[in-house]
Amino acid sequence: MTNDDIGKELWEACWINSETFNQYVDELKNKSNDTLALISRGKVYLIIGKYEEAYAVLTRLLEIESENIIALKYRVEINYIMKKYKELIADLKNLLKIKPDDAWTIEAYNLVDRFIK
Repeated sequence: MTNDDIGKELWEACWINSETFNQYVDELKNKSNDTLALISRGKVYLIIGKYEEAYAVLTRLLEIESENIIALKYRVEINYIMKKYKELIADLKNLLKIKPDDAWTIEAYNLVDRFIK
């Protein structure tokens, strides 16, 4: 679910500004070496627009599990949003090394390559 699925005000009132949300994020923070918790926290931060935090969490995950495809794909999206094109290309190249036939990565690489040139 993203904030595009329901109205922004309802999304914020029911989730982002709720105690439940804060408890969820705090619980994930307590699992600093748990890859599932890190990917979940990174995704939450990405969804709510906390891109620096998302990037940091996903980078921590990649320090533990350097070939985590999900973390790399989320970082590609974050790098694009933050206009960090050099890092974006590096993450896409890493993804292609890990899984050369991945359709999402190939399409993203081709789009970014044309955009940056």
